[in-house]
Amino acid sequence: MNRHILYLTVNLLLLFFSSIAYAAFDELPGKRQTALGGAGVADGGDPLGFYNNPASSAWGTTSAFETQYGKMFLGLEGDNLSRSALGGYLYFGEWGSFSLGYDQLISTLYGEQRTNLGYAKKFSLPFGIFSAGLGTSVLARNYTETEYTLIDPLFQENGYGVSSFGIHFGTQWQFTDSLRVGLAVRNLNSPNQALSEDSEDPLPREYSFGATYHWKSILFLAQMDYRDRSAGGVDFTPRFGAEYPLFGKLLSLRGGGNRDELTAGFGLNLYSTSSGKSFMVPGSDGERKRMQIDQSLILRMGYTFRYPFGGIQGTGGHHLFGLDVFFDRVSSVSGLKIVEKEKPVDRVVVQYDTVRTTETRYVRVEVEDSTRIQALQSDLRNMRTQLKKLENLNDAQRYLERALEFYYQKQYQKALEACDQSTALMPELSLSYIRKGSIYYAMGEFQKAKEQWLHALELDPNDESVQNYLERVNSLLNGR
Repeated sequence: MNRHILYLTVNLLLLFFSSIAYAAFDELPGKRQTALGGAGVADGGDPLGFYNNPASSAWGTTSAFETQYGKMFLGLEGDNLSRSALGGYLYFGEWGSFSLGYDQLISTLYGEQRTNLGYAKKFSLPFGIFSAGLGTSVLARNYTETEYTLIDPLFQENGYGVSSFGIHFGTQWQFTDSLRVGLAVRNLNSPNQALSEDSEDPLPREYSFGATYHWKSILFLAQMDYRDRSAGGVDFTPRFGAEYPLFGKLLSLRGGGNRDELTAGFGLNLYSTSSGKSFMVPGSDGERKRMQIDQSLILRMGYTFRYPFGGIQGTGGHHLFGLDVFFDRVSSVSGLKIVEKEKPVDRVVVQYDTVRTTETRYVRVEVEDSTRIQALQSDLRNMRTQLKKLENLNDAQRYLERALEFYYQKQYQKALEACDQSTALMPELSLSYIRKGSIYYAMGEFQKAKEQWLHALELDPNDESVQNYLERVNSLLNGR
């Protein structure tokens, strides 16, 4: 008898706790933003950041994916409360980013499942860079069938689960290289989560406003959440966080907090590689062009610890583990077109002169002007100059091919020396600086890579691939 009473008491407490503290889809996935106190409404590019703000994925410069698992109230007996999530976004350059995610809460008596789909795009405006995003969620809650719910009329009449749709909107503004602000509205339509069709249990509409600021290498985040819980009144939650990279961003330390908990965590780069290859292809205008394909892959793992101010005694807080994957493939076509100088028009001037002969006869003699000879000599000098440029170009291309071979062999110093030899022969060849920037990027020297790509962009301002490289490296230098 005592065992049944204890079992009933524990189950009712867990059911009440689950429905109050972890229903309503209050918690958002993402181990990094969780470690930052949940203050991610103005943070861009995080793989699961679109849950907090649908506009976040517009700031990614590569496609990204994250999977995570979280154990809640470690040491809790009688239940296995946990959260898991997977998702990310695909980056399509000027077409924007598409995001997709799935997360769930797992418990013995109660469960939540959420599927999120979104789109975001970035725009350049006079006052800065602006992004906007729109998202929708399928929100499902379900209860476990037990000997006690079997006799509850609420479950008998309406079943053990309910689902609804939520709509979300968000924006972010980048005013300077250091300052970005964000605004998001989640559950814009206040979806009804009541089991009974005759009842109302709307999810609260949530407003979040915040900012991120880079000071030296440290990222600071602050955010204020506002929820309108109708009968429960309004709810304000301040959030804050900070992230500090170490060892050339190999390790990132994170910390934060909010009204309900303190958070901490770290991120560690496990693997990073980039590769490229180039080959000649025929162009539509008959000219041969060079196609460059660059690929990159970054693997990161992370851990987050959450210490709730109000929890269950004898438990060890919440623990999140996860893995991030950033991947990209960029192709570009470029060509060097030599414009031939127009052929000079032969100019022959005929003069008439009078020559006295020994026979005292006067004859007319045609004398060719030296103008044509001078024009031919000038053409010859130009041809020699063009020939020298072609020889230098061929030699520069050979050095760049040699640099590419060293690059694939990860002999980066030799690759840089080969690029320098190419630059000495053809200072105006932008490909030399592009390749040198890629080598510095693979070495983790992101600032030097940026300098080389900026030089390449000065030589060829219309090269979109270089613009994409600069967006990527600026994102990394700013703490991504």
